[in-house]
Amino acid sequence: MEEETGRNLGEAEETPPRLEEAARMLVVENHDLRQQIDVLRTTIHRMSEGE
Repeated sequence: MEEETGRNLGEAEETPPRLEEAARMLVVENHDLRQQIDVLRTTIHRMSEGE
């Protein structure tokens, strides 16, 4: 088990730039989706009030 952990850590050390970029992209996408959800909620709320 220790060998596998060491190997996985070694592989992870080779890919941080790609992983960091993927993480940044997910954070941006998550933020964009949250904004879209907020807009939809506001639109639905206004429509339900008859505006």
